[in-house]
Amino acid sequence: MHFLFEIDGFNALDHLTPVASELLTRGNSVTFVLLRTSHLENNLRVEFLRKNAGFQITTLERVSTAFQRWMFNQLSRVFFGRLRNIFANDNMRLRLLKRCSSALRILQLTNLKSPDVAVSGWGDPSSLLMIYARRIGAHLVSLPHGYPCVKNSNFNPHISAIQRLTGQNPNFSLRNHFDVYVVATRRNRDLLLDWSIHQNVVAIWGNARFCPSWIKTLEAIVPPFELVSENKRQRVLVFLPAATSGFKKDLVHSLIRRLSREDISLIVKPHTREGQHLGELLPGEILALDNVFVEVDTESSSLMRWADTVINFATGTAIEALMQGKRIIFTRYLTDNQLSWEDCRGIAIAESEDDVVDFLRDQNWGGDAKAIEPYLRQEVFADGTVSEPITHYADQLERLAKSSGQ
Repeated sequence: MHFLFEIDGFNALDHLTPVASELLTRGNSVTFVLLRTSHLENNLRVEFLRKNAGFQITTLERVSTAFQRWMFNQLSRVFFGRLRNIFANDNMRLRLLKRCSSALRILQLTNLKSPDVAVSGWGDPSSLLMIYARRIGAHLVSLPHGYPCVKNSNFNPHISAIQRLTGQNPNFSLRNHFDVYVVATRRNRDLLLDWSIHQNVVAIWGNARFCPSWIKTLEAIVPPFELVSENKRQRVLVFLPAATSGFKKDLVHSLIRRLSREDISLIVKPHTREGQHLGELLPGEILALDNVFVEVDTESSSLMRWADTVINFATGTAIEALMQGKRIIFTRYLTDNQLSWEDCRGIAIAESEDDVVDFLRDQNWGGDAKAIEPYLRQEVFADGTVSEPITHYADQLERLAKSSGQ
């Protein structure tokens, strides 16, 4: 069976690689198509997958012509842009987009094996690859990565603006045209039901990215990290979220300044989308501090293994640190969002800057494997319904592939 993965950036690559790896191990073939990010071809995850003969990686530019991509974008603007209200519903828009694209030979992609299942990350079913896959009878599956830890629906300014201006939640009904839209928890599913995704489409499969077996694989393939001339008492990693997460930037800056005066080695890890905009994220005087290190390109997995304590207030990436037995400080006061971290026992929850410093200085607490079990059961193991997420993902995708074209 053949599986096509649409990769629109690092986060999609990070979350979809464990699923692809399991499918390859079972003797299937997998193709990754990079949409805009050809530099990811050299990522260590891709190098790991390349060891399997059934793996292929390409880019959208290689499988389509500039005219095909331009023409498809024009059609998309007609059917899903300003003129969308002319058409009765999303089903009609998708059918017209597929028919027009087929008539204009836009869907005649080259050097691309026909998939049984096409997998999208955070995208929607109206992309060029998804329309191509639907035309040849493949199943469409979305494995989005952005929901895990949030509890409130207005978790970024864009969603808040929609709710404020319309009095309604975002409308995700277009995603009902996936055969399956996968989330990790019941909480995620309930959020999407409120956003108009049908209950027969959304499925709870757990979180493959934080499956224990994949964490062990990452430990083997991601090189260790070390600071040069390091002589501090404690190693501390601070995860910064995406700018769209709505965190309290001034308080974050104040915290980093305060931490820089402690006897610690301090690393700040920006979100993958913010690495090129450090000047907007952190003031120059913080970037210039001798004992504050900003690691843009270093793998988060390496940094978490290096750290003794991880400070987090938005990202689900820290689940990996939790599974590594690291000390986690959840700085609740830095965000207005409600996060599942509030439910996690065995971590420190800081309500102020002073709390953070006190927790760092106190060496009498640490990772408690038993205390964090309920949280991991909820966030990684589909509320306790899935014992091995990677295996479950592959089982479900193979089941769909076997029914492809029927």
